[in-house]
Amino acid sequence: MQIQELKGKRVAFWGMGKECSSFLPLLRERLQELTPALLNDSPLSDSEMAWTAQNGIAPIICGEEISSALKNFDVIIKSPGVSCYRPEILSAKSLGVIFTSPVSLWFAEHADARTICVTGTKGKSTTSAMIAHLLKCSGLKVALTGNIGNPVWGFDLGFQSYDWWVIELSSYQLSELKISPNVAVLTNLYPEHQDWHRSTQQYYDDKLRLFRYLGPNSRAVINYDFKGRVCLPPAQILYFNCREGFSQRDGWFWSESDRIFPSSGMPFQGEHNFINACAALTVAKLVGVDLVCAQEALRSFIPLPHRLEVLGEREGLIYVDDSISTIPESALAAVRAFSGRPITLLLGGFDRGQEWSELAESLIKVKVHAVITMGQNRALILEALQDAKQSAPDGGSETLLLPSQNLDE
Repeated sequence: MQIQELKGKRVAFWGMGKECSSFLPLLRERLQELTPALLNDSPLSDSEMAWTAQNGIAPIICGEEISSALKNFDVIIKSPGVSCYRPEILSAKSLGVIFTSPVSLWFAEHADARTICVTGTKGKSTTSAMIAHLLKCSGLKVALTGNIGNPVWGFDLGFQSYDWWVIELSSYQLSELKISPNVAVLTNLYPEHQDWHRSTQQYYDDKLRLFRYLGPNSRAVINYDFKGRVCLPPAQILYFNCREGFSQRDGWFWSESDRIFPSSGMPFQGEHNFINACAALTVAKLVGVDLVCAQEALRSFIPLPHRLEVLGEREGLIYVDDSISTIPESALAAVRAFSGRPITLLLGGFDRGQEWSELAESLIKVKVHAVITMGQNRALILEALQDAKQSAPDGGSETLLLPSQNLDE
């Protein structure tokens, strides 16, 4: 669906996130006669009410009134945070209501844009930023956008001046997208967001939609650890994190069997970040970036915040913020980045329905000094850690467990 197809339709926006709020003013400029409604699950603040009035939005429908109002619209432009699996949405679709999103409309409007789309459970923001940085350092004009926090419509006025669009896409955004980017990247795939997708398998299916509609001239860049997840002709797939592509081992980056440059002295740490770098190198080579230039670019890359971000050091203690780790696999990867040092780990937060036993066993095995459990899922994590200690040969005697109600403690 393109913007012109909204002309004469009864249109509503659902949600006031960055995607919708960046797109709405442009839509009103293109279709001045359109007066969209706003659906919002929670009541609007005074500033939000002022914003809707300024942008000619009416009516405003909030909370429980939304379900019965959906049938009154032809098209609903939905924020990514609104699950497409909600019963009221499925019911409205059965009545012929069309649901779309700002990012879906962007792809429909910009079919000629050269796009590199990145997804994965973890590492997609870092990988997207690395790709954009490597391409920019080679002299290309690049837009870094999408789920990384820069909405695609925020760049719209100058889109033709970009050589490449690097677009991070979440599972929420991909759930209803049908696109064929020039390059599609998968960093990894682990269980997450079961509450939004309703099941782990549906989450996987939605993530992998990025590869479902790829045209024959598109290329897929896949972490070799997850090679069985994507079904495409072999000629369309480039693997990384393996000896058949870019990898990092023995203190070096390798391209197949060629040792290309040392991995020491990089501004990032952790095996998972070296894997992200291998994904970025694969894409850079694919679009013609020289490897000498890529090496220099990697060394000047500035890591994103909240990802093994060193906050400071005091009395010999290093304080690290890795709060973006919201699944057990990424938490363990962060711990391994500091192996050989006594680690005190603050662990817990929102309950996403994760399984904690494997992480607990690994933390006891590597003899983490202490684990402070907190957040909504603290009891589940503590129970898994206690079970792991009991099963350990030494009873997990070297790991302290410190339950906490909140950070104030």
